[in-house]
Amino acid sequence: MPYRTAEDRIDGAVLTYIDITARWEAEERLHEGGRRMRVVAENTKEYAIITLDENGLIVTWNAGTSRMFGFDESEAIGQPFESLYSQDDRELIEPQNDLQRARDEGRVDQERWHVRKDGSRFYCSGVAKLLTRAPEAHRSPQVSCAAERHRPNAGSMRMIPTKRA
Repeated sequence: MPYRTAEDRIDGAVLTYIDITARWEAEERLHEGGRRMRVVAENTKEYAIITLDENGLIVTWNAGTSRMFGFDESEAIGQPFESLYSQDDRELIEPQNDLQRARDEGRVDQERWHVRKDGSRFYCSGVAKLLTRAPEAHRSPQVSCAAERHRPNAGSMRMIPTKRA
């Protein structure tokens, strides 16, 4: 800000400094935590973790999802998530219903048949959860879908691979 004399001439400048070290360090810790969570999600092989955008297109795809569904990340990103549902469920608009319930209720627990890249079907439980962004992002919330493969000791249901004719 300029310093002006009584004659309205600029005769110097006033510099103001504010120590933002604590804020910068807090932001760095937040970013580091986010980086760690991404590494965990990307390297988790026991669970499929999928993030969708507001239109239901796949945005993120972890190693567990590749292992479970058979698609590489490069094949899945940008594709509609409906392709992971069985034809019967797609005809019943179950994918859209799940997405809408996640938006309305914040979370949807599900157990159903899903389809792999090779066309085989498998039964799994899953959770679709609404992820909210900070208000300053000015974007619609994302829906995160995580599917857990059933294990034999996880209850009466278990993974049953089948091939559709």
